[in-house]
Amino acid sequence: VINGTADGGGVDGLAVVFHHNTALELGEDGAVVGPDGEFAFTGITYDADTAYGVSVVYRGALYGVNLDLSQGGPAEIELAIYEPIRSDEVLRAERVSVLISVIDPATQTLSVLEIVRLVNDTDLAYVPGPEPMQIIRFGLPDGAVNLQVDTSLIAADVFQVDRGFGVSASVPPGAHEVLFSYQIEYSGSTEELVRNLRYGADLLRVVIPQTLAGLIDPSIGAPGVVDIGEQPYNVLEVEGVPKNHELRFTLTELPVAGFGDRLVNRLKAVRWELAAPVALAVIVGAAAAFALWRSRRAGTGRMS
Repeated sequence: VINGTADGGGVDGLAVVFHHNTALELGEDGAVVGPDGEFAFTGITYDADTAYGVSVVYRGALYGVNLDLSQGGPAEIELAIYEPIRSDEVLRAERVSVLISVIDPATQTLSVLEIVRLVNDTDLAYVPGPEPMQIIRFGLPDGAVNLQVDTSLIAADVFQVDRGFGVSASVPPGAHEVLFSYQIEYSGSTEELVRNLRYGADLLRVVIPQTLAGLIDPSIGAPGVVDIGEQPYNVLEVEGVPKNHELRFTLTELPVAGFGDRLVNRLKAVRWELAAPVALAVIVGAAAAFALWRSRRAGTGRMS
């Protein structure tokens, strides 16, 4: 165990837990860290049906790593801990991707997937305080339902509130993914989506299939149209979005109930277990395609 914060505290005496969990039982063994930071667990019998890992708690934050013991004991494991900080000013969103993946005209419902890459550039760990407003928070459009959240942060509990949701997890240095999906109802052929970007965005990207709806953001203009897998997508991209920015964009040409039977039947056949991977592939493809579209557009402008 090492303290990754410059001039951080010592690690002598910290408790390290070795986890060996099965579908029926959660097993734990403990060890104490010595003055040199070392700890050891011995006499382990590998079981393919058991998940292994080690963890340590330091000043309110949990640190851990999963272990693959299928090839025998691993090389030396290094667990880095960090001194805590209560202010989330150390956090920023490196990338925010918004994909409107499905529109159901029968129920007039939008399905939205968002991926936030949250970054802590310091050598301190953000540790939420005891107050509800001190946890990591993300905005949602009004009326959002069926919220699903997944994250690479350890021991993350999710709490939905009126204007979004919070995640009660510490954020150590580095980059961490927060992926969430939700649904919202729309009332006509045009719908404005509004939400707060608490952590800003070094790069914000909004993606929607052109065959489903149009996309407008008056503040940064019309989107580019790119082809991903032979399907046209509207891609709206902006850099340097400040913290606490109120994101507003308008969907146009939305299908309304009463004339989308063919589309409804097609959506009923969607394999939902593949929705997340497909959405991720679309976002990655949109990034590459949009960059190519923008470079070509710039080249055309120079030629003229």
